[in-house]
Amino acid sequence: MTLTVEVVKQGKKGLMHPQVGDFCRINYDCYLLTDAKSGGRKVDSSRDKGKPFEFPVGIGACIPAFDDVVMRMTVGERVTFICPPNMGCKLERAECDLDSATACALH
Repeated sequence: MTLTVEVVKQGKKGLMHPQVGDFCRINYDCYLLTDAKSGGRKVDSSRDKGKPFEFPVGIGACIPAFDDVVMRMTVGERVTFICPPNMGCKLERAECDLDSATACALH
């Protein structure tokens, strides 16, 4: 499985993409998928918390998929992406419960 990204809403034209170390503020909903047709089970959401997720992009401060996808985005862009387990969690974190049969979708 590879990382797949679908642009749901185009961002602002003419703006640069974030650079390594730039602080980004995003809203997300994270779902664990057990198969390609499943809508998944929501496991985390910045929207549910009422606060965007802020992080320095490109330095490993978040899951690898966030670093990869956010660095391709511009302000106002909205994407849905599905990532393989190795990009959906930081393996050293105890709360990571992804396995090789599970993917992660973020909206």
